[in-house]
Amino acid sequence: PDFDEQRFENGLTLVSLATDETPTVSISFNMEGGPLLDPIDKAGLASFTAQMMNETTKGFTNEEMANQLALLGSSIRFDANGRFTTVRINSLSRNLDATLALFKKKMFNPAFSQSDFERLKQRSAQSLQQQVKNPSVLASRAVSELLFGKDNRVSLPDSGTLSTIQNISLEDVKAYYQQYYSPSKANVVVVGDIDTKSLQTSLAFLTNWPAKPYEIKDYAEFPEMGKPVIYLVDKPGAKQSVVSIFKPYLPYDATGEQFRSKLMNFALGGVFSSRINLNLREDKGYTYGASTNFIGGKTLGWFNASADLKQDNTADGIHEMLSEISEYHEKGMTQTELELMRNAFTQGDALEYETPSSKAGFLRHLLTFGLDKSYRGTQNEIIHNIDKAELNALAAKVLDPNSMQVVVVGDANVIRSQLATLGREVVDLTVEY
Repeated sequence: PDFDEQRFENGLTLVSLATDETPTVSISFNMEGGPLLDPIDKAGLASFTAQMMNETTKGFTNEEMANQLALLGSSIRFDANGRFTTVRINSLSRNLDATLALFKKKMFNPAFSQSDFERLKQRSAQSLQQQVKNPSVLASRAVSELLFGKDNRVSLPDSGTLSTIQNISLEDVKAYYQQYYSPSKANVVVVGDIDTKSLQTSLAFLTNWPAKPYEIKDYAEFPEMGKPVIYLVDKPGAKQSVVSIFKPYLPYDATGEQFRSKLMNFALGGVFSSRINLNLREDKGYTYGASTNFIGGKTLGWFNASADLKQDNTADGIHEMLSEISEYHEKGMTQTELELMRNAFTQGDALEYETPSSKAGFLRHLLTFGLDKSYRGTQNEIIHNIDKAELNALAAKVLDPNSMQVVVVGDANVIRSQLATLGREVVDLTVEY
Protein backbone atom coordinates (compact mmCIF):
# COMPACT_ATOMS: atom_id res chain seq x y z
CA PRO A 1 0.00 0.00 0.00
CA ASP A 2 0.94 3.63 -0.41
CA PHE A 3 2.63 5.26 2.54
CA ASP A 4 3.47 8.85 3.44
CA GLU A 5 7.09 9.96 3.55
CA GLN A 6 8.35 13.31 4.83
CA ARG A 7 11.85 14.64 5.35
CA PHE A 8 12.64 17.40 7.81
CA GLU A 9 15.38 20.00 8.05
CA ASN A 10 16.98 18.29 11.05
CA GLY A 11 17.64 15.16 8.96
CA LEU A 12 14.73 13.06 10.25
CA THR A 13 12.67 11.01 7.81
CA LEU A 14 9.09 10.18 8.83
CA VAL A 15 7.32 7.29 7.12
CA SER A 16 3.73 6.46 8.08
CA LEU A 17 1.16 3.93 6.94
CA ALA A 18 -2.46 4.02 8.08
CA THR A 19 -4.13 0.63 8.53
CA ASP A 20 -7.23 0.01 10.64
CA GLU A 21 -7.04 -3.78 10.87
CA THR A 22 -6.28 -3.53 14.60
CA PRO A 23 -6.69 -0.55 17.00
CA THR A 24 -2.94 -0.43 17.59
CA VAL A 25 0.12 1.55 16.51
CA SER A 26 3.66 0.26 16.03
CA ILE A 27 6.53 2.78 15.94
CA SER A 28 10.20 2.22 15.17
CA PHE A 29 12.58 5.15 15.77
CA ASN A 30 16.01 4.42 14.31
CA MET A 31 19.24 6.40 14.73
CA GLU A 32 21.96 5.18 12.40
CA GLY A 33 25.35 4.32 13.84
CA GLY A 34 24.65 2.27 16.92
CA PRO A 35 27.55 -0.05 17.82
CA LEU A 36 29.54 1.19 14.79
CA LEU A 37 30.14 4.40 16.75
CA ASP A 38 31.77 2.62 19.70
CA PRO A 39 35.49 3.14 20.36
CA ILE A 40 36.90 -0.36 19.84
CA ASP A 41 38.37 -0.43 23.36
CA LYS A 42 34.88 0.41 24.69
CA ALA A 43 32.90 -1.95 22.49
CA GLY A 44 29.41 -2.30 23.94
CA LEU A 45 28.99 1.42 24.72
CA ALA A 46 26.04 1.93 22.34
CA SER A 47 24.32 -1.15 23.72
CA PHE A 48 25.03 -0.09 27.30
CA THR A 49 23.68 3.42 26.61
CA ALA A 50 20.47 1.94 25.21
CA GLN A 51 20.12 -0.23 28.31
CA MET A 52 20.53 2.86 30.48
CA MET A 53 17.79 4.61 28.47
CA ASN A 54 15.45 1.81 29.60
CA GLU A 55 16.22 2.63 33.23
CA THR A 56 15.29 5.52 35.52
CA THR A 57 13.88 8.68 33.96
CA LYS A 58 14.08 12.06 35.68
CA GLY A 59 10.85 12.47 37.63
CA PHE A 60 9.97 8.76 37.38
CA THR A 61 11.26 5.67 39.10
CA ASN A 62 11.44 2.53 36.99
CA GLU A 63 8.36 1.21 38.75
CA GLU A 64 6.38 4.41 38.17
CA MET A 65 7.21 4.46 34.46
CA ALA A 66 6.41 0.75 34.11
CA ASN A 67 3.06 1.27 35.85
CA GLN A 68 2.19 4.21 33.59
CA LEU A 69 2.95 2.15 30.49
CA ALA A 70 1.05 -0.86 31.84
CA LEU A 71 -2.04 1.26 32.47
CA LEU A 72 -1.90 2.40 28.84
CA GLY A 73 -1.22 -1.07 27.48
CA SER A 74 1.95 0.31 25.89
CA SER A 75 5.63 -0.56 25.66
CA ILE A 76 8.81 1.44 24.96
CA ARG A 77 12.12 -0.33 24.45
CA PHE A 78 15.60 0.97 23.51
CA ASP A 79 18.15 -1.34 21.84
CA ALA A 80 21.41 -0.95 19.93
CA ASN A 81 22.19 -3.66 17.38
CA GLY A 82 24.01 -3.82 14.08
CA ARG A 83 24.23 -0.27 12.74
CA PHE A 84 21.27 1.30 14.60
CA THR A 85 20.10 2.43 17.97
CA THR A 86 16.38 1.70 17.83
CA VAL A 87 13.39 2.56 19.99
CA ARG A 88 10.35 0.32 19.50
CA ILE A 89 7.04 1.68 20.73
CA ASN A 90 3.73 -0.18 20.77
CA SER A 91 0.47 1.45 21.80
CA LEU A 92 -3.28 1.23 21.55
CA SER A 93 -4.43 3.87 19.08
CA ARG A 94 -6.50 5.70 21.66
CA ASN A 95 -3.50 5.98 23.97
CA LEU A 96 -0.93 7.02 21.37
CA ASP A 97 -0.50 10.63 22.53
CA ALA A 98 -0.15 9.57 26.17
CA THR A 99 2.42 6.93 25.14
CA LEU A 100 4.39 9.42 23.05
CA ALA A 101 4.42 11.79 26.03
CA LEU A 102 6.14 9.08 28.07
CA PHE A 103 8.53 8.37 25.21
CA LYS A 104 9.44 12.06 25.10
CA LYS A 105 10.24 11.99 28.82
CA LYS A 106 12.39 8.88 28.43
CA MET A 107 14.13 10.21 25.34
CA PHE A 108 15.07 13.63 26.66
CA ASN A 109 15.26 13.12 30.41
CA PRO A 110 17.28 9.99 31.22
CA ALA A 111 18.46 9.99 34.82
CA PHE A 112 21.69 8.07 34.13
CA SER A 113 21.94 7.15 37.79
CA GLN A 114 25.09 5.61 39.22
CA SER A 115 23.11 2.81 40.88
CA ASP A 116 21.49 1.80 37.56
CA PHE A 117 24.90 1.91 35.89
CA GLU A 118 26.58 -0.35 38.47
CA ARG A 119 23.71 -2.84 38.43
CA LEU A 120 23.63 -3.05 34.61
CA LYS A 121 27.39 -3.36 34.39
CA GLN A 122 27.36 -6.30 36.79
CA ARG A 123 24.45 -7.89 34.91
CA SER A 124 26.20 -7.39 31.55
CA ALA A 125 29.39 -8.98 32.86
CA GLN A 126 27.44 -11.98 34.15
CA SER A 127 25.63 -12.34 30.82
CA LEU A 128 28.90 -12.22 28.88
CA GLN A 129 30.47 -14.77 31.22
CA GLN A 130 27.59 -17.12 30.40
CA GLN A 131 27.80 -16.42 26.67
CA VAL A 132 31.46 -17.37 26.37
CA LYS A 133 30.64 -20.80 27.77
CA ASN A 134 28.58 -21.37 24.61
CA PRO A 135 30.69 -22.88 21.78
CA SER A 136 28.37 -21.33 19.17
CA VAL A 137 29.12 -17.87 20.54
CA LEU A 138 32.86 -18.57 20.39
CA ALA A 139 32.53 -19.77 16.79
CA SER A 140 30.65 -16.62 15.79
CA ARG A 141 33.30 -14.44 17.42
CA ALA A 142 36.09 -16.35 15.70
CA VAL A 143 34.46 -15.97 12.28
CA SER A 144 33.93 -12.23 12.82
CA GLU A 145 37.53 -11.72 13.92
CA LEU A 146 38.90 -13.58 10.92
CA LEU A 147 36.62 -11.78 8.46
CA PHE A 148 36.97 -8.23 9.77
CA GLY A 149 40.15 -8.13 11.88
CA LYS A 150 40.88 -6.84 15.37
CA ASP A 151 41.05 -3.21 14.18
CA ASN A 152 37.35 -3.06 13.29
CA ARG A 153 34.49 -2.65 15.74
CA VAL A 154 32.36 -5.11 13.75
CA SER A 155 34.70 -7.94 14.72
CA LEU A 156 33.33 -7.73 18.30
CA PRO A 157 29.75 -8.43 19.42
CA ASP A 158 27.27 -5.57 19.77
CA SER A 159 27.29 -6.06 23.55
CA GLY A 160 31.10 -5.85 23.74
CA THR A 161 33.37 -8.25 25.59
CA LEU A 162 34.22 -8.77 29.24
CA SER A 163 37.34 -6.66 28.83
CA THR A 164 35.79 -3.79 26.84
CA ILE A 165 32.77 -3.25 29.08
CA GLN A 166 35.12 -2.84 32.03
CA ASN A 167 36.48 0.26 30.24
CA ILE A 168 33.06 1.92 30.04
CA SER A 169 32.25 4.62 32.59
CA LEU A 170 29.01 6.45 33.31
CA GLU A 171 30.61 9.55 31.78
CA ASP A 172 31.15 7.57 28.57
CA VAL A 173 27.43 6.74 28.50
CA LYS A 174 26.48 10.38 28.99
CA ALA A 175 28.92 11.48 26.27
CA TYR A 176 27.58 8.88 23.81
CA TYR A 177 24.03 10.08 24.47
CA GLN A 178 24.97 13.72 23.97
CA GLN A 179 26.88 13.08 20.76
CA TYR A 180 24.90 10.39 18.95
CA TYR A 181 21.28 10.60 20.11
CA SER A 182 20.31 12.91 17.27
CA PRO A 183 17.80 13.15 14.42
CA SER A 184 20.48 13.93 11.82
CA LYS A 185 20.72 10.31 10.55
CA ALA A 186 17.40 9.05 11.91
CA ASN A 187 14.07 7.81 10.66
CA VAL A 188 10.80 7.07 12.38
CA VAL A 189 8.34 4.52 10.98
CA VAL A 190 4.73 4.57 12.17
CA VAL A 191 2.19 1.92 11.19
CA GLY A 192 -1.30 1.41 12.55
CA ASP A 193 -4.69 2.97 13.17
CA ILE A 194 -3.53 6.58 12.87
CA ASP A 195 -4.53 9.89 11.38
CA THR A 196 -1.51 10.70 9.28
CA LYS A 197 -2.36 14.42 9.21
CA SER A 198 -2.28 14.77 13.01
CA LEU A 199 0.71 12.45 13.38
CA GLN A 200 3.23 15.18 12.60
CA THR A 201 1.83 17.28 15.45
CA SER A 202 2.12 14.32 17.82
CA LEU A 203 5.74 13.80 16.76
CA ALA A 204 6.74 17.49 16.73
CA PHE A 205 9.24 16.86 19.55
CA LEU A 206 11.18 14.68 17.07
CA THR A 207 10.67 16.66 13.86
CA ASN A 208 11.69 19.92 15.62
CA TRP A 209 14.59 18.34 17.52
CA PRO A 210 17.79 20.29 16.69
CA ALA A 211 20.26 18.22 14.70
CA LYS A 212 23.68 17.21 16.02
CA PRO A 213 25.63 16.02 12.96
CA TYR A 214 28.09 13.14 13.38
CA GLU A 215 30.08 10.86 11.12
CA ILE A 216 30.22 7.07 10.94
CA LYS A 217 33.86 6.17 10.30
CA ASP A 218 34.92 3.89 7.48
CA TYR A 219 36.21 0.44 8.33
CA ALA A 220 39.90 -0.24 8.67
CA GLU A 221 41.29 -2.62 6.05
CA PHE A 222 40.02 -6.17 6.38
CA PRO A 223 42.55 -9.01 6.75
CA GLU A 224 43.46 -11.24 3.83
CA MET A 225 41.97 -14.71 4.13
CA GLY A 226 45.18 -16.46 3.09
CA LYS A 227 45.46 -20.18 2.32
CA PRO A 228 42.59 -22.41 3.47
CA VAL A 229 43.24 -23.78 6.96
CA ILE A 230 41.30 -25.05 9.97
CA TYR A 231 41.19 -22.65 12.91
CA LEU A 232 40.76 -24.58 16.16
CA VAL A 233 39.27 -22.82 19.19
CA ASP A 234 39.76 -24.99 22.28
CA LYS A 235 36.69 -25.54 24.48
CA PRO A 236 37.79 -28.10 27.08
CA GLY A 237 35.07 -30.55 27.99
CA ALA A 238 32.86 -29.75 24.99
CA LYS A 239 30.83 -32.78 23.93
CA GLN A 240 30.12 -31.46 20.44
CA SER A 241 32.15 -29.55 17.86
CA VAL A 242 30.71 -26.34 16.42
CA VAL A 243 31.82 -25.82 12.82
CA SER A 244 31.65 -22.77 10.55
CA ILE A 245 32.94 -22.76 6.97
CA PHE A 246 33.02 -19.24 5.59
CA LYS A 247 34.37 -16.66 3.15
CA PRO A 248 33.86 -12.92 2.59
CA TYR A 249 31.17 -12.03 0.06
CA LEU A 250 28.93 -9.18 -1.07
CA PRO A 251 26.77 -7.01 1.21
CA TYR A 252 22.98 -7.15 0.89
CA ASP A 253 21.33 -6.27 -2.37
CA ALA A 254 17.67 -6.63 -3.25
CA THR A 255 17.88 -7.83 -6.83
CA GLY A 256 21.57 -8.28 -7.73
CA GLU A 257 24.17 -10.99 -7.30
CA GLN A 258 23.81 -11.34 -3.54
CA PHE A 259 20.05 -11.89 -3.81
CA ARG A 260 20.52 -14.37 -6.65
CA SER A 261 23.14 -16.19 -4.58
CA LYS A 262 20.49 -16.77 -1.92
CA LEU A 263 18.30 -18.38 -4.58
CA MET A 264 21.25 -20.49 -5.74
CA ASN A 265 21.96 -21.56 -2.14
CA PHE A 266 18.44 -22.89 -1.51
CA ALA A 267 19.11 -26.48 -2.58
CA LEU A 268 22.58 -26.63 -1.05
CA GLY A 269 21.73 -25.57 2.50
CA GLY A 270 18.89 -23.04 2.59
CA VAL A 271 16.06 -25.33 3.68
CA PHE A 272 15.55 -28.42 5.90
CA SER A 273 15.42 -30.71 2.84
CA SER A 274 18.67 -29.26 1.45
CA ARG A 275 21.52 -31.48 0.35
CA ILE A 276 23.83 -30.65 3.21
CA ASN A 277 21.19 -31.23 5.91
CA LEU A 278 19.88 -34.46 4.41
CA ASN A 279 23.44 -35.75 4.17
CA LEU A 280 24.70 -34.86 7.65
CA ARG A 281 21.46 -35.28 9.60
CA GLU A 282 19.26 -37.80 7.83
CA ASP A 283 21.85 -40.00 6.16
CA LYS A 284 24.94 -39.86 8.40
CA GLY A 285 23.44 -38.82 11.75
CA TYR A 286 26.38 -36.52 12.51
CA THR A 287 24.22 -33.56 13.58
CA TYR A 288 20.70 -32.34 14.33
CA GLY A 289 21.04 -29.78 11.56
CA ALA A 290 23.42 -28.30 8.99
CA SER A 291 22.83 -25.26 6.81
CA THR A 292 24.45 -22.78 4.45
CA ASN A 293 23.60 -19.13 4.04
CA PHE A 294 24.61 -15.90 2.35
CA ILE A 295 24.53 -13.21 5.03
CA GLY A 296 24.49 -9.54 4.03
CA GLY A 297 24.00 -6.19 5.69
CA LYS A 298 24.29 -2.64 4.40
CA THR A 299 28.08 -2.73 4.04
CA LEU A 300 29.23 -6.28 4.91
CA GLY A 301 28.53 -9.77 3.62
CA TRP A 302 29.79 -13.34 3.80
CA PHE A 303 28.95 -16.97 3.07
CA ASN A 304 28.63 -19.36 5.99
CA ALA A 305 28.04 -23.09 6.36
CA SER A 306 27.47 -24.33 9.89
CA ALA A 307 26.72 -27.42 11.95
CA ASP A 308 27.05 -28.71 15.52
CA LEU A 309 28.71 -32.07 15.03
CA LYS A 310 29.03 -35.13 17.22
CA GLN A 311 32.49 -35.04 18.72
CA ASP A 312 33.45 -38.47 17.36
CA ASN A 313 32.41 -37.41 13.85
CA THR A 314 33.96 -33.93 13.76
CA ALA A 315 36.35 -34.61 10.88
CA ASP A 316 33.81 -36.81 9.06
CA GLY A 317 31.22 -34.03 9.26
CA ILE A 318 33.61 -31.35 7.99
CA HIS A 319 34.65 -33.64 5.14
CA GLU A 320 31.00 -34.13 4.12
CA MET A 321 30.24 -30.40 4.35
CA LEU A 322 33.22 -29.52 2.14
CA SER A 323 32.32 -32.34 -0.25
CA GLU A 324 28.73 -31.14 -0.64
CA ILE A 325 29.93 -27.57 -1.26
CA SER A 326 32.48 -28.84 -3.80
CA GLU A 327 29.90 -30.98 -5.61
CA TYR A 328 27.50 -28.04 -5.81
CA HIS A 329 30.33 -25.75 -6.95
CA GLU A 330 31.13 -28.10 -9.82
CA LYS A 331 27.68 -29.30 -10.92
CA GLY A 332 25.11 -26.90 -9.42
CA MET A 333 21.44 -27.65 -8.85
CA THR A 334 18.98 -29.82 -10.74
CA GLN A 335 15.83 -28.63 -12.53
CA THR A 336 13.71 -30.21 -9.80
CA GLU A 337 15.59 -28.25 -7.14
CA LEU A 338 15.05 -25.06 -9.16
CA GLU A 339 11.28 -25.63 -9.19
CA LEU A 340 11.24 -26.35 -5.45
CA MET A 341 13.13 -23.09 -4.84
CA ARG A 342 10.62 -21.10 -6.91
CA ASN A 343 7.65 -22.51 -5.02
CA ALA A 344 9.22 -22.01 -1.60
CA PHE A 345 10.27 -18.40 -2.16
CA THR A 346 6.98 -17.26 -3.70
CA GLN A 347 4.53 -19.12 -1.43
CA GLY A 348 6.42 -18.11 1.71
CA ASP A 349 5.40 -14.47 1.28
CA ALA A 350 1.68 -15.01 1.84
CA LEU A 351 1.40 -13.83 5.46
CA GLU A 352 4.73 -12.03 5.84
CA TYR A 353 3.36 -8.48 6.20
CA GLU A 354 0.13 -8.97 8.15
CA THR A 355 0.87 -7.33 11.51
CA PRO A 356 1.62 -3.62 12.13
CA SER A 357 5.09 -4.50 13.42
CA SER A 358 5.88 -6.58 10.29
CA LYS A 359 4.67 -3.73 8.07
CA ALA A 360 6.87 -1.33 10.06
CA GLY A 361 9.80 -3.68 9.60
CA PHE A 362 9.24 -3.70 5.84
CA LEU A 363 9.17 0.11 5.69
CA ARG A 364 12.28 0.34 7.84
CA HIS A 365 13.98 -2.07 5.44
CA LEU A 366 13.12 0.22 2.52
CA LEU A 367 14.68 3.19 4.32
CA THR A 368 17.80 1.33 5.45
CA PHE A 369 18.70 0.10 1.98
CA GLY A 370 17.18 2.90 -0.11
CA LEU A 371 14.74 0.58 -1.88
CA ASP A 372 11.63 1.27 -3.89
CA LYS A 373 8.51 -0.29 -2.38
CA SER A 374 8.05 -2.40 -5.52
CA TYR A 375 11.29 -4.31 -5.00
CA ARG A 376 9.49 -7.46 -3.81
CA GLY A 377 7.66 -7.55 -7.15
CA THR A 378 10.99 -7.32 -8.95
CA GLN A 379 12.33 -10.15 -6.78
CA ASN A 380 9.36 -12.34 -7.70
CA GLU A 381 9.98 -11.70 -11.39
CA ILE A 382 13.60 -12.78 -10.93
CA ILE A 383 12.53 -15.92 -9.04
CA HIS A 384 10.06 -16.88 -11.80
CA ASN A 385 12.43 -16.16 -14.68
CA ILE A 386 15.93 -17.03 -13.49
CA ASP A 387 17.25 -20.20 -15.09
CA LYS A 388 19.39 -23.07 -13.89
CA ALA A 389 22.34 -21.98 -16.02
CA GLU A 390 22.61 -18.58 -14.32
CA LEU A 391 22.33 -20.05 -10.83
CA ASN A 392 24.86 -22.78 -11.54
CA ALA A 393 27.26 -20.23 -12.98
CA LEU A 394 26.98 -18.38 -9.66
CA ALA A 395 27.72 -21.59 -7.75
CA ALA A 396 30.79 -22.12 -9.92
CA LYS A 397 31.93 -18.55 -9.27
CA VAL A 398 31.31 -18.37 -5.52
CA LEU A 399 31.40 -21.80 -3.90
CA ASP A 400 34.98 -22.97 -4.35
CA PRO A 401 35.75 -24.65 -1.00
CA ASN A 402 39.42 -23.75 -1.44
CA SER A 403 38.43 -20.09 -1.03
CA MET A 404 36.86 -20.86 2.37
CA GLN A 405 38.21 -21.07 5.89
CA VAL A 406 37.05 -23.50 8.58
CA VAL A 407 36.52 -22.66 12.26
CA VAL A 408 36.02 -25.49 14.76
CA VAL A 409 35.18 -24.96 18.42
CA GLY A 410 35.59 -28.10 20.49
CA ASP A 411 37.77 -30.06 22.90
CA ALA A 412 41.19 -29.76 21.22
CA ASN A 413 42.65 -32.73 23.10
CA VAL A 414 39.98 -34.98 21.63
CA ILE A 415 39.47 -33.67 18.08
CA ARG A 416 42.93 -32.40 17.04
CA SER A 417 44.01 -35.80 15.70
CA GLN A 418 40.78 -36.06 13.70
CA LEU A 419 41.28 -32.63 12.13
CA ALA A 420 44.81 -33.57 11.07
CA THR A 421 43.32 -36.09 8.61
CA LEU A 422 41.53 -33.43 6.55
CA GLY A 423 44.55 -32.21 4.61
CA ARG A 424 44.52 -28.65 5.96
CA GLU A 425 46.89 -27.05 8.43
CA VAL A 426 45.34 -26.79 11.91
CA VAL A 427 45.91 -23.34 13.46
CA ASP A 428 45.12 -22.69 17.11
CA LEU A 429 43.02 -19.56 17.65
CA THR A 430 42.20 -17.79 20.92
CA VAL A 431 39.03 -15.69 20.91
CA GLU A 432 38.91 -12.53 23.01
CA TYR A 433 36.45 -12.79 25.86
